[in-house]
Amino acid sequence: MNGSGANDKDLAIRLGASKADQSFAHLLYSLRTLEPEAEHDSGVLAGQTYQPNRLDDPGLHKGLQRTVLGLTGYMGTIFEYTRPDDLRQELNDHFRETHPELCAVGLTLDQIRRLRAHMLRVTREQDLELSTAAIAWVYFEKLIWKGYVAKDNRKLVAGKLIA
Repeated sequence: MNGSGANDKDLAIRLGASKADQSFAHLLYSLRTLEPEAEHDSGVLAGQTYQPNRLDDPGLHKGLQRTVLGLTGYMGTIFEYTRPDDLRQELNDHFRETHPELCAVGLTLDQIRRLRAHMLRVTREQDLELSTAAIAWVYFEKLIWKGYVAKDNRKLVAGKLIA
């Protein structure tokens, strides 16, 4: 054996690599899509990329009633207390304004958030990997934007994606 082979093996052991280690990065890009005429550019649909905050903005957990205080050397924000039902209604109204096409099929922000939490809970109860829930959620959002998910079938579609 030459010295080069031994050095590569030592390097692999130091880095924690083994024959069992394997990358699944090539599987993250789907070769099939719901659009028949879409062209693939190295696995990614041309002109379409996944935007994780497009459907549910993580910043929308507080109401819109707030006061920003700008004092010398200090800035603070005061949020007025709102009842949970009023806050939920306000967030759903904001969602309805920003995504009218989804509200036309009966989906609300509250339903979407509850369904995401339920998918995560089922994943944990069934002792599945967290990545299963994450990938299922990404596909669920893509189906929502393509118009295949409505209020009536949202739980069925989410359950099928987890299974």
